[in-house]
Amino acid sequence: MTSSASTAPLARIERLPAAGVVVRGTVVVLGGRGETPEVYERFADRIAVDGYRVVAFGDVAVDHSGMVTAAAAELDATEAGPRVVVASDSGVATAWRAIADGRLAATGVVSAGALTEAGAGSVDAATEIEERTTCPVHRGKLAREGVLREGSLTSTSATDEVDFDLARGVEIPALVLHGDCDVISHPQDAFAVYDALPDARLYALEKGKHDVLNDITHRQVAAAVVTFLERLRTPELGLRPVAQSEYASLCG
Repeated sequence: MTSSASTAPLARIERLPAAGVVVRGTVVVLGGRGETPEVYERFADRIAVDGYRVVAFGDVAVDHSGMVTAAAAELDATEAGPRVVVASDSGVATAWRAIADGRLAATGVVSAGALTEAGAGSVDAATEIEERTTCPVHRGKLAREGVLREGSLTSTSATDEVDFDLARGVEIPALVLHGDCDVISHPQDAFAVYDALPDARLYALEKGKHDVLNDITHRQVAAAVVTFLERLRTPELGLRPVAQSEYASLCG
């Protein structure tokens, strides 16, 4: 007998650039514990404004293999530009595992609030929204019926967590974002694992909580993601820091 998890369509949202704008690439979002795709509507809207097609799924635990298959299909449908996975919470472990074993043919990965065995904290339903974000708009969104499955942050499983071996297997460019006030995934333990990524840019969000893609600094985060996407799209072009003493060596 076929399970409903393998036959029922997975919930998703999709955002496209404005009419007439050439699609610059594809971003697929894998959500974390208790999340529905609607959690990522604001994030998807922001990234789509800059020319990227965004497809967001919810909690990967709903159907791990089915969600990876669906995400892979979205990436494979990309006609041009980078194919990037954005993952949060438990979605990070799923993304890293699928990238490492070749099931997700991504050109880059954005990891937000990854969970570790040593640093995973338990948060009850009464304080969950408060510990997820300080953004009042996002708190209001999470409080709406059907957007978040309450009580999902009380525990983790081994499949939810990243570790050093898993990080070493992610051999594509990575952007890492983690709130430095995250009590759901303690940043010290998470950054220890992030350091094992072969090619990563690591950022801590000052006073940031767990839902860094939707926290109070969501505009800065979206800008960092777009910068990462554009760097993947045109690696030979872009911004680089220049010290005052270097100006004489610049071309032109």
